[in-house]
Amino acid sequence: MGRFVSHTIAFDTLKFVRRLEKSGIQQDQAEAIAYAMNDVFEENLSANIFTKQDGQLLTLEIENKLSKLETRLVLWFVGLLLMQNALVFGLFKLVH
Repeated sequence: MGRFVSHTIAFDTLKFVRRLEKSGIQQDQAEAIAYAMNDVFEENLSANIFTKQDGQLLTLEIENKLSKLETRLVLWFVGLLLMQNALVFGLFKLVH
């Protein structure tokens, strides 16, 4: 299977820090929390997002594999028909 592109999530750390400061948390602690939250988003959530582009890539990959399978089936079927005709003609020669 192909690779999926990882994506980032927009997280406004400054806005988050200001909210924490308004609730009484000191600036250095608020910043540490904001950076930790940002790391969580980047490491965990972004890798699990399946986008429309990922779906299109997967669709193309599946279509390519189906096309190859179709080609192999057609060639196999043609081979069987040729073998069947050879057997029929061989039997016909034996009878006559």
